[in-house]
Parts: sequence; structure tokens; C-alpha cells
Amino acid sequence: MKSFHTLCTGLACPSDDLAPSFLEQIVVGYAQNLLTTLLDSDGAHLSKQSRGLIGVLQAGSTTLDSFDATWDISFGELVAAMMHGCCSDVRQAAAGVALRMHQWGLQGEWELALDKPAYLQFDRWLLPLRECAAVRASENMVRVEQRGQQGAIFHFRREAGKWNADTEGALPLVMHDGGTWMICGAENISSPAVADQLLKEQAHSVRSAEFVYDVREFESVCTSAVQLIRDASPTYFSWVSGVLRKIVLIPLTSEITNSASAFLAPGTIAVSTRQPRVTLVEMLVHEASHQYLYIARRLGPIDDGTDAKLYYSPFKQTARPLLYIVFAFHAFANVLLFYKQLLRSGALSAEEQENITRRAGEIESNVARLHSYIASSSAVTRLGRCLWEPLARKLARGSFRPALQR
Repeated sequence: MKSFHTLCTGLACPSDDLAPSFLEQIVVGYAQNLLTTLLDSDGAHLSKQSRGLIGVLQAGSTTLDSFDATWDISFGELVAAMMHGCCSDVRQAAAGVALRMHQWGLQGEWELALDKPAYLQFDRWLLPLRECAAVRASENMVRVEQRGQQGAIFHFRREAGKWNADTEGALPLVMHDGGTWMICGAENISSPAVADQLLKEQAHSVRSAEFVYDVREFESVCTSAVQLIRDASPTYFSWVSGVLRKIVLIPLTSEITNSASAFLAPGTIAVSTRQPRVTLVEMLVHEASHQYLYIARRLGPIDDGTDAKLYYSPFKQTARPLLYIVFAFHAFANVLLFYKQLLRSGALSAEEQENITRRAGEIESNVARLHSYIASSSAVTRLGRCLWEPLARKLARGSFRPALQR
């Protein structure tokens, strides 16, 4: 049996120490505790504004047992509502989690009054709900009714493990070798707090009608990028596909590539559109690495808070706290390790090979700088060292630039 320390080192980078059962234990336990806390703190309010929802949430808190069911942005939106929102926000987020649990087979029936229009998601479909929502779910059938002046009924049926609907508008998917990525816009994020954390300064602009994204174009580039990861490194393909579930498209502004992830958006990342596949490849590996650190943070702190110094980040070109230095090191070190395999794979064109070689050299210099900061600080916890030291050892086995020349 692997020790707790060894299991934690598996979150540093792809390795034999990465145990899916360990990830599942962390994520499922977090979700169950969240639902228990919700019922303790907001159960009385929810019972007044709904019928049957409390029972569904109670059942979910004890029966949910899979990583895929609970590693979802709906649980982050519930956290945000409980921390920052009003009672109506909590009701809406609780309904979103209930629909997520029905997607994974939880049975139940409930009704909920809504104070304001809301988009709730079931599998690949965004459901515009107003006034009152009524849900009836069996293992393979779900019926969602919008009651009120603009009534509507949505039917879903699961066949051969996949949900089908009697309504159009399913979000597009990129599927490859067991990995599945849902592509959507910012309207998919119903929580303003989560949108602000994930999309940052672009949280409002991407919701405007001025931003029109070409889903088919992105699907093509994303499919090519995923295939490139799979061809170059099956281990990094598993690393990425293990935690990424949803891609939110944001505009490319000022020719600066952007990607982002957030603690409150499990499994979800934002990426800028109209990028070549090699740029998207880096984004996917980078943001997937952040997801593993978000999982790790459910176990405890990565630094103990005693180091108040700000360190200059050559990636952000600004001073950053130690925690974000560790985050950046972890993500870019994984990008470097992946690039080593990519450059040796023979899967790149001559132009791509040249561009990746140049980019890898830039990253290596910057990662070395971040490493020196982390090594000099005594505030990194034992958990933090589990995430940093394995990567540092792998990078120390030889300079990256000589590897590029082979």
C-alpha cells in the first residue's frame, strides 16, 4: 500500500504514483462534506422554498461515489453561493448540483421556486428556467418542467450510457480515446463569483453579444491538439484527460494568448480562441496541472503563510505571493516535461519544432528562477514539497536545452 506522502507526490506530474482512487477519495469526500454543510446551514431555508430537494441532496451526500460525478463546476458554484451569495443564489446552485447528481443516476423528485431567471445545466444542455422548476428523475429518464407563464418541458433519456434529449442546443464535444471535453461560452457559468474568478477581467466582455466564437473552428483545432498530446505522450494525455471536462471560450485580445482556471471551477478551463494547435497544447497541459493542485489544496495548505514576501514572476511580469509561485512552477515544469517528449515524438512540422524549441528555452529559464524562490523559502509545507520536489528532481536530471539539440 502506498504511503500518504507517495500518493501526494502523484499529484506533481504523471507517474506511477498517481492513483485515480486517491483523487476520487479526495474529490468525493469534499463534495459529500459540502452537501452536509449545505444541509446544516441552509436546509431550513431550502425546505421552505422547495419540495423534495432536501431529500435528493441528502441522498447525494451519502451515495455519490465517483470522481466524474463530483468533479464538476456545479459544486464550485455551490461553494461560491454559500460563501458570497444570497439565499436565491444558494437555491439555484443547489438545484444545479441536484441536476448533476441526476445525470449520474440519482433518482428523485423535487420542485423549486426561483426568484430570477436561471440557466441550469443537465449533461450537455443549458436549460432556461424561470419562476419554478419541477424535476422527476429515474436512473435513465429525467423530466425537467419550467412552470409559469412561459412553461416548457424537457425530456432526457439515457441509452447505451449516453443522454439524449427532445430539445436542440446540445453543447459540442471533443472526444478522443476516452477523453471528453465540452465546449461552451461564458453563459454556461451561472455564478458571477465563479465567472469573475475564472474569467477575471474578461468576465463581463465575454458575455456580451459582441463576442462571437466559431465553435466548429475551435473543435477542429482542439481535436488536432488533443491528438498531438496523445501521439507525443500517452502519459500526458491521461494527465490532461483525467481532470479536464469543460472548455470555456474567451476572445483573443491584443494578440496575447490567454488561458485560466480557478479553484471554484473544477474541471473547467477558459482558453482564448483562434490559436494554433501547439499553443492550445501548452494551455491544456498547463491548466490541467493547475487542476491537480486544486485537488491537492483540498488536503491542506501548500504554504504555511509565514512567508509574506512577494516574488517577481517572469511569466506574469509582476510580484506574486509564494503560493502562486508554486502554482506557476508546477504548471510550467509539467509543460517542460511534456515538451521534451513532444520534441522527440516526430509529430511536429519543422516550423512547429522550431517554435516549441524556442518556447521551451524561454520557459526553462523562467522555471529555474521560480525554483530558486521556492527552494529559499521555509514556508512550503510538506504537502507543497510533495508537489514541487518530484518535478525539481526530474528537471535536474539534465539541462533541457541539450535535450532540445538531440
